[in-house]
Amino acid sequence: MEPLLATVGGWLGSAWNWAVGLNGALQVPLVLVCCVAACACCIIGRRMSSPGIMDGAGSAAVRTLLAVIAYIGAVVFTILMVFGLAAVFAPLLGIAM
Repeated sequence: MEPLLATVGGWLGSAWNWAVGLNGALQVPLVLVCCVAACACCIIGRRMSSPGIMDGAGSAAVRTLLAVIAYIGAVVFTILMVFGLAAVFAPLLGIAM
């Protein structure tokens, strides 16, 4: 479990460094694009999680898999959105490198 947590921590650290290193004019569009992408992933996940009337066993499994992938994408885009938003204010708070 520790190697997995170290890997995820490394990814989050590199995402933070990347967001802080962006130009201020690119940080705001990053936040907006990540917000739209997270909302789109949530909408797709919600649409895929509701079963259709004509769904068989195979298509229900595929819809469930797509819903899980969409929700994971929503979480990733939300984390990037929060990092981008924090990176906008990082120089003002003195936490930027």
